[in-house]
Amino acid sequence: MILLNAVHVGYHTDYMARHAEEAEPAMFRTISRSFCIVFSLEIFLRLWARGTFDFFFGDEASLNVLDCFSVSIQVCEEIMHFFMSDVRCMLAFNAGTLRIVRVLYFVRIFTTTARIFHLFAELRMMIVSIAASIRYLAWTIFLILLLTYMFAVFCTRIATDRKV
Repeated sequence: MILLNAVHVGYHTDYMARHAEEAEPAMFRTISRSFCIVFSLEIFLRLWARGTFDFFFGDEASLNVLDCFSVSIQVCEEIMHFFMSDVRCMLAFNAGTLRIVRVLYFVRIFTTTARIFHLFAELRMMIVSIAASIRYLAWTIFLILLLTYMFAVFCTRIATDRKV
């Protein structure tokens, strides 16, 4: 889901950069709201399953706080869009800062990678003799591509922020 959200944010940014003079299609808002609902439910389910203390003070507390922060930014943006649907209100409010902070959605990709990476400990022991160098190369390429993608979306958001 997180990778789908990253693809959606990238496509949305590209579309809005190419069609800067047009209004934002409703499809993008609907998809963004859907991701917001799914991620909010995920946070609430993890909070309910682990309990408040373990969620905020357990082994993965820092990752949980980062997730809560990135989802709360997304929820704030959706609330803003809901209450400020009037064009005059959107022009009066400069949402540029919130759009830049929206790039923090990609923090979720890193936190998910960090959560999944510890599962590879047993797998690493099995394949270290076969593909140790290939594994490091693949992760390096993945991280470089991820950082390039995040930087491109960030720069495109800043460049096209003049519309809002």
